[in-house]
Amino acid sequence: MGKIERPWQNSAEVLVRFGKEIKKARDSYKRFVEEGIKQGKRPELIGGGLMILLI
Repeated sequence: MGKIERPWQNSAEVLVRFGKEIKKARDSYKRFVEEGIKQGKRPELIGGGLMILLI
């Protein structure tokens, strides 16, 4: 997180929801992700995504 610049990502847009100071926001986001991982796979969140039509 924050180690490789990706022009298509807007990390500030996400981190602003987790705190006003960048360090605290990153720490809060990391905890948020860790808690989500503990929940395991949730059927209502699996599937969908980008579908590509191959001709």
